Amino acid sequence: MKKIFNQFVFQPIVNQYKEIKMYEMLYKPVNGQKHTSLDDYFNDLSEEEAIEFDFYTLESLERYLECCPEYVKFSINISPLSILNPRFMQKVKNMIVHNKIDFSRVCLEIVENRKLPDLSLKTICFLEVLKNEYCAISLDDFTKGHLHWELLQNKFVDYIKIINSKSKSSAKQRLFHKNMVNFCHSLKVKAILENVETEEAFLLGKNNGFDFFQGFYFNKPETIFEVAVCEQMYLSKKEQNHFSSGYE
Repeated sequence: MKKIFNQFVFQPIVNQYKEIKMYEMLYKPVNGQKHTSLDDYFNDLSEEEAIEFDFYTLESLERYLECCPEYVKFSINISPLSILNPRFMQKVKNMIVHNKIDFSRVCLEIVENRKLPDLSLKTICFLEVLKNEYCAISLDDFTKGHLHWELLQNKFVDYIKIINSKSKSSAKQRLFHKNMVNFCHSLKVKAILENVETEEAFLLGKNNGFDFFQGFYFNKPETIFEVAVCEQMYLSKKEQNHFSSGYE
């Protein structure tokens, strides 16, 4: 049965100063109540449905980008199956050629829930051009599921997202996080700490060297309308301050 694709919400990813770097585009399934988690929902999709969903994500992104100021960036979740799919690659190329999406405002977040098959030469060339000329690429939930080593080996990755444990911080977890950050930085990749829900977790993450953070401590996921209003207010305030400073 074909899945119903309905709604996205957006959660900010911030730097060490709590300034917003970009928003992750998160899907809220209509029939999500049938699954115990969002991961279960996506794992239940067939390969064809997973790729179809990524087409829908791109089409939705086109509309969402139009709602926000040009400096606002979005990170979108993409199945590893899609980056190997000729139709999906052609869809992205067409959007670039016809200026449907400004990919400099986009980060493709490759999810870990499916194994990444060996990259074809065509896919490698596609990703190389995409990363070097158009958009950023990140790996989601690194170490949680399938590890996409070939993407790292080919230097296609800009960000790696690492899940923060909800259990109380321990010396073992802090050492793991510090080692993961060192691993990322050794590859010239930025490290993002996910699931940050407390100030303590944020400060520990900063101390361990994480570059960016995401979680309920900073903000809950919001609708595109809420994001657009917030960013327009920020832009207006920034312009007002710039205008006022010119007369001081």
